[in-house]
Amino acid sequence: MKEKIVAHPSYPKLLDAYIDCRKVGALAEIVSLLDEIRHENNFCKRSISTTCYGADPELDEFMVSSNSSS
Repeated sequence: MKEKIVAHPSYPKLLDAYIDCRKVGALAEIVSLLDEIRHENNFCKRSISTTCYGADPELDEFMVSSNSSS
């Protein structure tokens, strides 16, 4: 299931939202680490998305609801 989530086209947006939430009130070292994770994700995300919307409607719904709740 993890591979399906990471391969979904909405995954980069979901990860960005998660990182933004974790940065709130975090120590400077943690913010720096989260920025590194975001940079690595931005560098790699061109090759990650291997699926498209509609391939797994249940996963599409999960990804959309996860993104909208952040």
